[in-house]
Amino acid sequence: MEIRGTATCTLGQVFELLHSPALDKRFFTNEDFPRIMAALSKRGKDVPEVSKEVCEAIYFLARGYDVPISSEVDHSKKKISSELSPFLSGVIDAILSASELDKKTPFGLPASASAYGALIEIVRVSNMWDFEAVIAIMDLMPRIMRRLNTALDAKAISSDDKTNRQNLQALLCDVLHAIIEKLGNSLHADKVRESAQSMSLQFCRVLTCDCSTACDKAALAIGALARAVGPKFLDHMPIFLQYYSVKLFSPIYLEVIGTIFHVLGDEILPCCDDMMDVLYEGLSKPKLKPQILACFGEIALAIGKHFEEYHLQAVRKKLKEAANPRYYANVSDEDKVDYGNQLRQGICKAYSGILRGIKDQKSGLKVAADLVEFIEAVSEDESRCT
Repeated sequence: MEIRGTATCTLGQVFELLHSPALDKRFFTNEDFPRIMAALSKRGKDVPEVSKEVCEAIYFLARGYDVPISSEVDHSKKKISSELSPFLSGVIDAILSASELDKKTPFGLPASASAYGALIEIVRVSNMWDFEAVIAIMDLMPRIMRRLNTALDAKAISSDDKTNRQNLQALLCDVLHAIIEKLGNSLHADKVRESAQSMSLQFCRVLTCDCSTACDKAALAIGALARAVGPKFLDHMPIFLQYYSVKLFSPIYLEVIGTIFHVLGDEILPCCDDMMDVLYEGLSKPKLKPQILACFGEIALAIGKHFEEYHLQAVRKKLKEAANPRYYANVSDEDKVDYGNQLRQGICKAYSGILRGIKDQKSGLKVAADLVEFIEAVSEDESRCT
């Protein structure tokens, strides 16, 4: 076992230091490559001490193929990036075996970050112009979804189980995020749309956990899913709105709300009033206020005249309240100075989005006047950031 582990670790270090897609820097031949992949695939099903090293070696191997692929890409680079494609199914099987969940105690051991990191890297560098790669990534998506479903449904008895479950949820959301982006940006986005309902529910369930990392990973995956599905994401908004509340807000979650508005545009109008009401409620949370104000700018940019018609006056009032210098001007406490700068940045982003989104000149002049008033107040504050 020690020899197998050390040999695999050495191979991983060689991949990390020497493996490059450039033809003149390659240290293995075409004849060597199948043997290397066969050995890694076999050892991925070895004991944990060895399989962990296999996952790290595969991570560095995949990272060496980090070459953007397009129809116009250099032929030699496209050929090199395709080398992994015939072996992807076997390698993915090996990685999943290395990180297999125990049916009785799925959280008995810490989730293998190296295994899921290797999966993410493999997905990221896969050439979607190759049929083998497409099939392998499509097959991986439901397998990861099943694991996430297990992680969501299994009971965590001890505090260690709870921590491991949260870490596992974060890792699985990360893998699905990579898959969604890969398939969503290819000719095979339909496969993402077919599973969008189930993934939406899974990601939203992760949002309710106590781990901020897992929540942020789930939010980012929802944003990627919205971009991949496009306007049809409106069909999944009822699920999203069930988990849309101030207590789940975070800076990343609020960025994703802006993404959803941009993806849906005018299609989101039936949901808009309810979503805006929750955002207004969130302004009572000082830590969230800068991001919520910035989110208003993204919403205005996304829905334009509709924002101007229904929400502009209310948002102008909120911005004026937030911009009142008495809340943060000329303070000496470092935390308050930092918060004041964040708040001003959020206000600036809001005004920027509103001015670019609204169409009526009279409304634009009123907003511009508000902005000038805000700038004058900031210029008089000696504690502002430069």
